[in-house]
Amino acid sequence: MAPSDNVVYLGAGRSPRAALETLDALRGLASRELEGLLGRLFEEVDDAFFDRAERAGSDSEQQRYFVAMRQVRLGRPQIQTRFQEALDERFAALTRAQAGAGPDPQDNVIELELMDDTRVEEGVARDNASSRARARASLPLAQLCQRLDHLVAERTVDEESNPLDPRQLAEAFGEGVSALDIDIQPKLILYKLFEKQLLQHLPRLCEQANRQLAEAGVLPDLRTGGQVSRPASGSRRGGTGVTAPATGDAAGHGAGSWAGDATGTALPDEDRELLGVLRELLAEGKPREPGAQGGAQPQAAVAEVSQALGQVQGQLGGAPRALDAGEIRAALGQVLSAGQGINRAADDTIDIVSLLFDVILDDHRLSPSVKALIARLQIPVLRVALQDRSLFASRQHPARQLINELAHAAAGWTEPEDPERDGFYTRMAAVVEQVVDHREQGPEVFAEALAGFRDYLEQERERARLIEERTRQAAEGQAKVEDARERVQAAIDQRLSADAPDVVRRLLQEAWYKVLFITAVKEGTEGELWAERVAVMDRLVWSVEPKTDPAARKRMLTEMPGLLHDLREGLNAVMFNPHEMARLFRELEAEHLDRLASPPAPATPTPAPERVAEPAAGYGDRTEPPAVTSDKADGAGEPMDPDLAAALERLRGVDLGTWFELRDGEGRELRAKLSARLNRGRRFIFVNRAGFKLADREAEPLAEDYVGGRVIILDDDTLFDRALESVVTSLREMRAGQER
Repeated sequence: MAPSDNVVYLGAGRSPRAALETLDALRGLASRELEGLLGRLFEEVDDAFFDRAERAGSDSEQQRYFVAMRQVRLGRPQIQTRFQEALDERFAALTRAQAGAGPDPQDNVIELELMDDTRVEEGVARDNASSRARARASLPLAQLCQRLDHLVAERTVDEESNPLDPRQLAEAFGEGVSALDIDIQPKLILYKLFEKQLLQHLPRLCEQANRQLAEAGVLPDLRTGGQVSRPASGSRRGGTGVTAPATGDAAGHGAGSWAGDATGTALPDEDRELLGVLRELLAEGKPREPGAQGGAQPQAAVAEVSQALGQVQGQLGGAPRALDAGEIRAALGQVLSAGQGINRAADDTIDIVSLLFDVILDDHRLSPSVKALIARLQIPVLRVALQDRSLFASRQHPARQLINELAHAAAGWTEPEDPERDGFYTRMAAVVEQVVDHREQGPEVFAEALAGFRDYLEQERERARLIEERTRQAAEGQAKVEDARERVQAAIDQRLSADAPDVVRRLLQEAWYKVLFITAVKEGTEGELWAERVAVMDRLVWSVEPKTDPAARKRMLTEMPGLLHDLREGLNAVMFNPHEMARLFRELEAEHLDRLASPPAPATPTPAPERVAEPAAGYGDRTEPPAVTSDKADGAGEPMDPDLAAALERLRGVDLGTWFELRDGEGRELRAKLSARLNRGRRFIFVNRAGFKLADREAEPLAEDYVGGRVIILDDDTLFDRALESVVTSLREMRAGQER
């Protein structure tokens, strides 16, 4: 079927060609506006990258931004072309019939698991920018979706298919940026500029698009609330009229609609299935009160129930706990007109929201003061749920995201004695007040609060990121020093026997120790220089061992000048005290002369020590020990407690950035973020919300505390989703118990 066969203009009996012309004119408007905004973005790139380069902490980081600046200059035409092509493709998709079932969700899970950190960070940047932009342009976006949905046939236009939705624009920009071979940090700056220069102007662009469509006759009577005047009958895609979305009032007098959201848009099948499960489980799991079923009793409309809940908020909204459904019904009964009842759908919604907040406020991860704040959102969430049932099914619903964001942010907050004087707490309280104090409760209220809170968190994270980076670098430097000490000491201990001459012992432990230590810190223990320094140590030890035959004594005379030269060179490199060096060398020379003056010992085979690996060429029977590791030998071979071993594996598998609950020396609970694992997983560095080091713990003691419940991993799951899953599980178990 040709694209024109799939497009139907419904506004004034126009032909499919006219509908295509209208859509193409809209595409032209969007292309022109976005091209200009994209140009402004590129004008700011040089300044943004140069500013970051000036504040860079190292030459390599500075060079990274200069390289990115050049790459963006060269790649600008390709980015603009790809962005325009992606935009055109999204408009063209509106003229094609909607595809059938999408890919298996499991495929998305597998793909997500395989995504590298860079793609994940880019995705998070796009999601955050899109959410903020959608909150700022919620009304014109909703109107544009409805007009486009009215204009095209055989597909539903929503945020997933609206070409001017922030997410679609961000993904189109991402397709353009993918042409650049630059690091993730410069890419994230590009996304911030994209939000500033393009998405900030999206409300104006959507208003222009709505005005152009209205002038072309596409729903010219669409009112601010997203509804149109309509005749008594009609369908969305047939005849000359349009069926308006079901309003709260219309739905409120009957059983209530569980198949749509507040705009009347049908929910996806899986969303309706979830809502159906909730309603079915509630119906089977609780006795229905006489007034809740309807019957002859007058039913309050959804709008009336929502307005009454606004008054109830003042009576019950300050409780620092989940409100029982019975309390809410009783309070509504006092506010609603005499004789009015609550319809079935509203009654079920009250129950579901009450159960959800029971679970949310029972979460041990939340401090008491944060629980009290989130409890105040129960009535506003209930008011939204009455109008928009997608709250229960859509993970992207702003009310759900706000609760998740508050809980996730609070995971890293340790409650002080006086929360009211804490800046983070007062900010969370202001967000809650913003929602609670709003007269009209709708998704856009939560979206606006969510966007503001995310902006605040982004600024906090940016400030903390630099401090945390310095904290981590300092900890890594300290760990590198400690690791070097361990390796050097282990290398010396392996070579020093109990009967080693005193001069050799002092030469290795006091003088050559410094040479090995500086080498390990600067060059590492895997390079040639480390091997050369260790070889000098082996030659020194060999030189004072008894020589069993004339050939070995002769070889010793040949090697001594080179050995002394290498010792002197190494010690001079670390600026060892020359007077002390001369004294040690005199004592070493005397030891060598004593060895040469002694009569040859009988030739008896000396078994090679277990640490040896390959013969050290030119040193008789002396062999080279294996490479040294920093793993402690104490307790080697002893079986580890299974619980402790499992805890160690769990801790070493936790993602960096995960929040923990620890206890300090005085037993106080602290919230700390895992910032680094050092020394091959033997040390864990934790920081606070500001990025400063809070704890430095060794792996095994940390695992013991984890087993003993003194350390808790604060899971990064979304709170609302876990609560909803818990409610469904509880209702299923309750039904199963009744069946038995």
